Amino acid sequence: MPRYRPVWLEIAEQQYRNLPEDVRDLVDRRLAQLFENPTADPDAVYNEPSDKGASRSTITGSCSSPWSGNRPR
Repeated sequence: MPRYRPVWLEIAEQQYRNLPEDVRDLVDRRLAQLFENPTADPDAVYNEPSDKGASRSTITGSCSSPWSGNRPR
């Protein structure tokens, strides 16, 4: 049995950190929009049952995206 296996959040975080800074800023802004109002975009596909129990504070703390607090500015 392996001693280590990838955790999907770690993979997503590494991919996010490898993005150019301007692209990370766009991702941060889009995530902030979705956290604020996931149905604002008329083309959005929002699944309310899957969003039950999740809140901005439990997903991101005080950050605008899950990793924005971890990246140097």
